[in-house]
Amino acid sequence: MREPREIKGYALPLVIVISVVILIVMLGLLLLWDINFLHFSRIDYIKKQRMYIESFYVLYSTYPDDFFFFLTRIHHC
Repeated sequence: MREPREIKGYALPLVIVISVVILIVMLGLLLLWDINFLHFSRIDYIKKQRMYIESFYVLYSTYPDDFFFFLTRIHHC
């Protein structure tokens, strides 16, 4: 009679390695998406601040004497 062949246990470590690689790739993609979202949010924030400063300048140059009066009237409405 033949001796039974030994079954080598390569399947479990291979599955673990493949799962870890897939997990690392997915986390990397999520980090890239999050960095892109934060970059877009920062750019949008800077654009809004620039628009606020430009509108402040336009209002102040249009109504230099009454500007602070308009500000207080708008703020209290």
